[in-house]
Amino acid sequence: MSKRQKQREKIMTATVACIEKYGIQSLTIRNIAEQAKINIAAINYYFGSKEELLEATFRFTWGNALEDWNEIVNRPDTDTYTMLFDFLMFTIEGVYQYPNLSKAHFYEPFISGNYDVYVIKEFIALLRRLRDKICKFNPERASDEIDRSLMQITSSIFLLVLMPRLFENFSKIDLHDQEQRKAYVQHIINQYFGAK
Repeated sequence: MSKRQKQREKIMTATVACIEKYGIQSLTIRNIAEQAKINIAAINYYFGSKEELLEATFRFTWGNALEDWNEIVNRPDTDTYTMLFDFLMFTIEGVYQYPNLSKAHFYEPFISGNYDVYVIKEFIALLRRLRDKICKFNPERASDEIDRSLMQITSSIFLLVLMPRLFENFSKIDLHDQEQRKAYVQHIINQYFGAK
C-alpha cells in the first residue's frame, strides 16, 4: 500500500470513528482531523471536500461489508435457510457494531429522496445476487415471488435495526440479545421459506 493509500485509509477510519461518535449531521472536518491527528489541509489534499471524503468512506466501508455478504451468498455448499440466516445475522451484527455509520449509509436517500447513490445501487445488486442464488435452490418458486419475500425480509430487519426504539413499547423483542435475535431471524425465514 502506498503512502497516499495509507493516509487516505487513516482519514477514512477517523471519519468512521467520528460518525459513530457525533453522527452524520454533526460531523465536521475539524473532528475528523483531530481524530486522525492531522491538519485540515491534509484532508482537503487527499479528498478535496467533505462530500468526496464521505463518498470514499461509504464506498470503503460498504465495500468491506459487501465482501462478507458476497462470501455468504457465494458459498457453494449451503441451502436457502442457512444462507439467509447467516446473511441476516451478519447484517444485524454489523449495524449494531456501527449504528451511526449504518444510518449514514442511508442518510442521502432517506433525507433527500436521492436513491441514485452508490450504497443503494450496490444494495440492490446484492439482493439480486441473493435472489438468483435462492432461485437455484428453489426452482419451483417464481423469481418475482422470491423478490417480494426478500423485500419483506430485509425491510423487517433494516427497519428494526436502523430504528431500534420504533417498536419498543409494542414488542418485547430486543435484537441486541443474541438469543432473541436468532429467534427473530429464524421466525422471519420460516415465514417465507420454511424451517430448515
